Formats: sequence, C-alpha cells, structure tokens
Amino acid sequence: MKTISKIIPPNTNTFNKIFVEKIIDDDDVEQLIKLYRNLKSQNAHQDYNLFDLKKANVPSEFRKISPIDKLYKFSEKKYITACYFLEYNKDSFTRTHSDNGSNITIVTILDTKDLVGGESLILSPYNKKPRPKTSYANRTEKESKTPPYGKNIIPKIVKCKDGESLIYGKELNHGVCQVESGSRLVFITWFDDEKRK
Repeated sequence: MKTISKIIPPNTNTFNKIFVEKIIDDDDVEQLIKLYRNLKSQNAHQDYNLFDLKKANVPSEFRKISPIDKLYKFSEKKYITACYFLEYNKDSFTRTHSDNGSNITIVTILDTKDLVGGESLILSPYNKKPRPKTSYANRTEKESKTPPYGKNIIPKIVKCKDGESLIYGKELNHGVCQVESGSRLVFITWFDDEKRK
C-alpha cells in the first residue's frame, strides 16, 4: 500500500507543495458517495472559506470504513481531525486559504458530473527573476520596499480526475474556482499527530 512517505522524499518540506495520487479504488469512491447520500447535509451560505455549497460531516462511527481507513493509513498520522463532504453546485467556490488546523489535508474528488468551472487551484510562490533590461517594474510603495518575491501570488489550476486525491500540507494556499454549471462532490480529511481542541 502506498503511504505518504513513499511519494514524498524524507526531509522534504511538503507544506507548500501539492501532490495528486490515486489512494482509493472505484469501489471505495462508490462507498463514499453512498455514505454522503445517507448523511444529512446542510446548505452553507458561508462556512469560513466555503461559499454557497452543501456540507455533510462524517460521524465518528463511520470513520473506520474501508476508504477512510485507507486514507488514514496513507497519511501516516495519528489522528483524523476533520472528515466531511462538500458538494459544489452553480456559484459555489472556496476562497484561497491555508488549513491551519491540519498537518496533512487529503481532498478526494468523488464526482464532477458535467462540471464547468470548479477547478482546484493553488497559489504558488513567485520566485525572484532578474528584470530584463527591456522590461520595467511598476510597484506600489510597499512593494517597492519589499517586492513580492517568494510570496504565494501565482494562481495555478491543479488537474485531478474523479477518484484521485489532492494531498498537501498546512501552509499551502489553495481554493476552488467558482462553479459555472454542473456539480463537484469531494471528500475532505484532515490528519495530524495531535488531537484538535
């Protein structure tokens, strides 16, 4: 079985990187979709960084089912600190943010039926490049003193298919583009070596 240490080299700073892996199989995806349909979801106008979507928390008694157990073992962490489903529909989106309450986050894409928009995105660091002599740089007064080098300002879409998982650490700025049409169902799990308070 794959684990996080098999895809990420030891002593690598993973907190500002994203990985795409197939952790669970198609039967596991179907089991999670069935679980979601049997849970009570709530319509969220805003839930912190989540806007205009449906959310269903997974009760602790369901956290030992096969797909969740596979994700837990993959994480190599001691605790599942959060476990929930998000269903994005027209106009749903997630504002860019980082997951301070999680050491490792795994987002598993379950179903993207007829989805237009709704892509996963990250903000990558802008690394310093020498300014070509033929180019100029206009900056605010603040940026003139401290240019944005090394700051997470470059939006990038992360391609991920149904059944694949996005894996990232707590410092990665990430979000979801607004859904124009269709739907996007994902399963979110947060893992840590300490219990959340």
